[in-house]
Amino acid sequence: MPNGNLYAWNGSLAGSLTETPAASLPTTYYQNPAQLTAATPPGALAGITANISGNNLTISDPGSYIGTVQITLNVSDGVLANTMTFLVTFT
Repeated sequence: MPNGNLYAWNGSLAGSLTETPAASLPTTYYQNPAQLTAATPPGALAGITANISGNNLTISDPGSYIGTVQITLNVSDGVLANTMTFLVTFT
């Protein structure tokens, strides 16, 4: 809706629009609905990147993230495989 209200479909247009909105979004979502399908999933960390160079793994943030992220590495040489999980804290 132009005012940002998002309604859940209940099978009837008339009934859906008279119910309480499922969410109230910024009006930019009405102006550009593609934002709904290109949204960052909850819990996803936009801008966190990883780079491997030789034996070095570098994990970077866009400079604005403060907090701890869980990183899981999966490695394999085609025969053997291993997994390691660790935490990285950005301050």
